Amino acid sequence: MIQTKKPHLLLVEDCPEIATLLRTIAEDEGFLVSSVLRGDEAFALVAANRGLYTAIFLDLVLPGMHGLDLVRNLERLGDITRVVIYSGNITQEVHAQIRGHRAVVSCHPKPTPIPVFQKILRDMAAGRSEAPAQACDMYELVRMALNPSLTASWPSGPWDPIREAKTFEEAAEALKAAVARTDSGPSSSPASAGYLVTADTK
Repeated sequence: MIQTKKPHLLLVEDCPEIATLLRTIAEDEGFLVSSVLRGDEAFALVAANRGLYTAIFLDLVLPGMHGLDLVRNLERLGDITRVVIYSGNITQEVHAQIRGHRAVVSCHPKPTPIPVFQKILRDMAAGRSEAPAQACDMYELVRMALNPSLTASWPSGPWDPIREAKTFEEAAEALKAAVARTDSGPSSSPASAGYLVTADTK
């Protein structure tokens, strides 16, 4: 019987809550998962284990080394591991910097729909990946926010304007405002409706 090698994800995330959830998602998709809290630890792991990782899930604001500095150092090292960035700190300036790195196959704002992570993992496990990141927008998140079957189960409070939005633009603005106001963790967020949402939005 031929045994297929499991894909291996390196998770670089300093928020234990997010790291635990992403680990669970990745393991459910058949990935082995290694996890570190610091950017410099991630670089040391990749440098010592060239070719080991199928993908890197990377937050940007990290102790030890910023996520973009990690990407730059990996490219100088000649590493070709695909990088997926997710962050609440994607400004226009950061967006422009991300577009210059071929290693980054996609980037996503926080909060990020859990199905987005699942699709990325399935594509990578199958040998597919997204095109190099050209945009860091909220399209997928807002599209799902406009789905009544999802938003109906979201708790009342800061998420009400999203449920009431009639257009993509209204939902986008309401979603940004809701994320900015939410600071009490998953209990105040639509995590139960299939979103990776946390008080940590960096």
